[in-house]
Amino acid sequence: MAASGWVRSPAEVAANTDPPTATVITAPVVYKVLRNSVVVRGTFETAQTTSFTPSSVLSPDGRSSGSPILVVSRVLKKLAQKARAGSVIAEVSYRPVFVLHGQVPAVRDLSQGMSGRDVSQLQSALAEVGFSTAGDEPGVFSGATASAVKRFYAKIGYPVPLATGFAGGQESGRPPAGTPEGNVPAAMDKETADNGRKTVAKVMVPMSEVMYVPTFPSVITSIPTQVGGKIPDPLVTLNSRRLRLTAKLDQEQAHSVRPGQRVHVYSEMTGISLDALVGPVGQIVTPRRSGSTESAGGSRAEEEAITPYRPVQIISKQAWPAKLDGENVRVTVTAASTEGPVLAVPQSALSTAADGLTVVTVQEKNGSQRRVAVEAGMSAEGLVEVRPRKGELAEGQQVVIGK
Repeated sequence: MAASGWVRSPAEVAANTDPPTATVITAPVVYKVLRNSVVVRGTFETAQTTSFTPSSVLSPDGRSSGSPILVVSRVLKKLAQKARAGSVIAEVSYRPVFVLHGQVPAVRDLSQGMSGRDVSQLQSALAEVGFSTAGDEPGVFSGATASAVKRFYAKIGYPVPLATGFAGGQESGRPPAGTPEGNVPAAMDKETADNGRKTVAKVMVPMSEVMYVPTFPSVITSIPTQVGGKIPDPLVTLNSRRLRLTAKLDQEQAHSVRPGQRVHVYSEMTGISLDALVGPVGQIVTPRRSGSTESAGGSRAEEEAITPYRPVQIISKQAWPAKLDGENVRVTVTAASTEGPVLAVPQSALSTAADGLTVVTVQEKNGSQRRVAVEAGMSAEGLVEVRPRKGELAEGQQVVIGK
């Protein structure tokens, strides 16, 4: 009976217990650069392939059209060897096939009197291998360019190609097949006599002999191994060893990523960390489903594999380290950032006062609170840039984010 006086019912305990004191949750005001980042995966590869197949050829002396049957008469490079700018890699019907640095394949024979961007590319390529065209206007095939072409052909050991044209005018093209060396057709003689103009032989670079390659050194991945047979298609294929980094953006990410934005590349496997820039963003690619059947265990991976994406090239000012070849890396694109450090608070610290102003509540060290009107700016990383409008706000102060 005595012990029963100490027993209390749950209702009595609840009635005599005070509610717990509300706890205020705060977070510090920070002063930092805010960056809105897009994080994707990218893969390094060396798949930049250039192929070349001539469709015609000059005669061995370079003065007339050659045989319509194109044969491999010499192979100067082997499979897996490096091809450098200015080098001859093969010979077709006793005429050279050489490589020069250029982004665009040759689309026409170039000779004195011609002009255009393809002439500019030829001039730059010749200068890179030691044959200056200084004295000619960029993009115009004149005397200095002709001299450079002559010296280049002399170095590689082949007669310089010549096209028949009128003095002081545009070239008339290659002489017809079977024209005797140094002669021109009778019809052309008559026309020349009628016009009182003199025909001359003009230095030419035929599209059948020059293979433009975007990047050097490049490795030969296909080339004939025997001479005497008809040329294969392609005659030769080169693969650049220069690494390229390509990332994949989904539709939402693509809206935030633009060429020129800063990029941070990190390889978890090697620990290599590099800065780069966003390059060209490609068109939407929709992978095809490869005849697989859906299953409970593999449906998610399959969905990811066929999700449309936009490829984006990541550009480095310096060559990528060779050990990154084949690596899958983390690519962080800074889509936007503040110009410098700013005051920032968690998004949950912002509220709207009765007068419509955006405010944060500062918790003082003594437990008191005060409201500070702010102007919100950029948001990133779960934080919002704030600029005080009324009242003081400083780094390290505590703002209320919940209770």
